Amino acid sequence: MSATYLKTFRLPTRQQEDAFYDWKYAEIEGMKYGGGRDRLNVGAGEYPFRLFYYKNMPAFEFEPVTILYGGNGSGKSTILNLIADKLDVRRTSAYNRSDFFGDYVGLCEHEGRIIPKESRIITSDDVFNYLLDIRCLNDGVVNRRYELFEEYAEEKARSESGEVFYMRSLEDYEGLKKRIAVQRSTRSEYTRKRAPEELRERSNGESAFRYFTEAVGDNALYLLDEPENSLAPAL
Repeated sequence: MSATYLKTFRLPTRQQEDAFYDWKYAEIEGMKYGGGRDRLNVGAGEYPFRLFYYKNMPAFEFEPVTILYGGNGSGKSTILNLIADKLDVRRTSAYNRSDFFGDYVGLCEHEGRIIPKESRIITSDDVFNYLLDIRCLNDGVVNRRYELFEEYAEEKARSESGEVFYMRSLEDYEGLKKRIAVQRSTRSEYTRKRAPEELRERSNGESAFRYFTEAVGDNALYLLDEPENSLAPAL
């Protein structure tokens, strides 16, 4: 049976958020608040404070596989980022945060087992960047192949013209090997031996699935933000 490393996660209560503002702004000269209503007039720089203030969010209780379900802008990604920060799991892509983000994380609470070091958060940006990396690598392979085509043609022309190759120093040794290789190989053979292998082209869905199968292992906690991008529901 799969292990549950995170048992519960709690966001700050309204009282905790209000107490934070009373403390935070007490030291800011010239900042005055007349009451609870005025305290709510805060800007985007305080994110994620006030994002869940009126939602009365319950404590999250986790199963081996737990899905956060909600519409766009409901805060799913924010909650995953809060959990990732609180548990200090690995991440690759940048994410939205403000100067107050760490303060908010500090007010969050969680219960569970020791989080394995292999645990990580995987976002749709990670998958998208992986797809772009494959395309860039393949573009580089194609460019290198064209360079080798030109290299072969130039060396072939020198050889057929009767141009004599002179060995003046050890630095010319690579040039001699190239001349011999051109004389003994076809263009495709010469290129195939020297160009890196091109990654097999896959659809976005196939590549995304490959990314997850390589990134996700056993015995760790994985926070997946929008894993359904490019994947069929069954996958």
